[in-house]
Amino acid sequence: YPVWAKLHPEAFRLATRLALTELMLSGVTCTSDHHYVFPAGLEDAMDIQAEEARALGMRMTLNRGSMNLSQKDGGLPPDSVVQDHDTILKDCERAIKAHHETGDESLIEVALAPCSPFSVTRELMRDTATLAKQCGCRLHTHLAETHDEDRFCVEAFGQRPLDYLEDCGWLHDKTWLAHGIHFDDSEIARLGGLATFDALGGVVPSRFTLAGGRLEIRIDDSDAVYPLHVDPLLSSPSWVVESNQASASFGISVSTAGD
Repeated sequence: YPVWAKLHPEAFRLATRLALTELMLSGVTCTSDHHYVFPAGLEDAMDIQAEEARALGMRMTLNRGSMNLSQKDGGLPPDSVVQDHDTILKDCERAIKAHHETGDESLIEVALAPCSPFSVTRELMRDTATLAKQCGCRLHTHLAETHDEDRFCVEAFGQRPLDYLEDCGWLHDKTWLAHGIHFDDSEIARLGGLATFDALGGVVPSRFTLAGGRLEIRIDDSDAVYPLHVDPLLSSPSWVVESNQASASFGISVSTAGD
């Protein structure tokens, strides 16, 4: 955070341009960035990223991040990189009006993205969800990243991170999350919407689980009639490609083996 507090518009613009250019050189034409550090002088960060993406012709989701729970209030970030509740919401609304596009031909979209439970208040989480619903925007945040976060949520809110998220009005299909390392099996099932049916249309017990760092689907097929239909289908890519390979097909092919 002390390093990020020194970030200024010129450096931020060049960093954005470099990152987007390197992505395009690898065949990427659609990306997303979660910027949540707003030191004094960098209030126009969303405008800078939108300008750079449009100049390169890159489709991009701008995640207007936020932090308003600083160290003095029991949060993680220092005062130098946070903003107050009203300033954040006002700029979120401004960024949406200035840059959020809809439809199949849209180039830039805006999502609202409080950083994490460590760094925003419950009030900001709820009000951000309300604003996103009013404006038709998506929501994004970091969740279940560390055991420290689990403990923080239980101590501060009396809830595990996913329950806290639901209580704030976030648990719906316009929300996507980063990390999710420490969800338990029941929480993974709540997020995944996993459904398994057998040949007769009967529901087959199934669940997502983490095993050895891998996300797996476990199915109890003891009373099932094959074949089974699993939605969503989970498969691991059987190949690795790099941008300098002639057969990489970046920008052309998006499918993976087995799905």
